Amino acid sequence: MCAGLGFIQNASFVAINSYFKLKKSIAVDIAMTRTGIGQTLMPHVVRYLLDCYGFRGACLLLSAMSLHGICGTLLIQPVEWHMKKIEEEVVVDEKVHLLEESKNKTNYIQRDALLCRF
Repeated sequence: MCAGLGFIQNASFVAINSYFKLKKSIAVDIAMTRTGIGQTLMPHVVRYLLDCYGFRGACLLLSAMSLHGICGTLLIQPVEWHMKKIEEEVVVDEKVHLLEESKNKTNYIQRDALLCRF
């Protein structure tokens, strides 16, 4: 059971990092809240399963839940597989970059000249 839940939690955080860019903090908050709620409720679920199905039945049901979680994490796919491919033509105006570079060089030369006077 522990190995299955370990796979689930790691895969969910990797999925959050790859699926969310702008609202990643909200997604992580929801995932962490879900983890906390699960840790709070799990002892009650285990107690109920032990009372109703005994030790073997409870272990069987808990391992089945863990196995379903592993199967679910195997279905997570990279976002890039589902994104539309858009080709964008980038036009670089070299004159603007050259002008900016020459202005920066001129500013450095003037600053150095002022520093040398003192």
